[in-house]
Amino acid sequence: CTNSCSQLTTCLNCTVEECIWCQNEERCVDKTAYTASFPYGQCREWTTHQARCRATAGRSQCNFFRTCFQCRDDPECGWCDDGSGTGLGDCLPGGNTGPHPP
Repeated sequence: CTNSCSQLTTCLNCTVEECIWCQNEERCVDKTAYTASFPYGQCREWTTHQARCRATAGRSQCNFFRTCFQCRDDPECGWCDDGSGTGLGDCLPGGNTGPHPP
């Protein structure tokens, strides 16, 4: 017997049941109910694959992003280039005015 997607509370158990995990909302929804569950685009980052689940619960969602493109796509994050000219850097919680205090 499979669980209802809405009752699942982690990315791993959500994706095992072939549901959609919304990373930034930390919520599991049925594939057929995704649009109704997030009618205003509240889910900015989602996955259906275990490999895309974040390893550490409670860790800033910004730390999960590895590229400037991924980081800047989330309005709650900002990219801090390391100055090497290689595109390397860190994605930090923040916004247009700079990083949030630790």
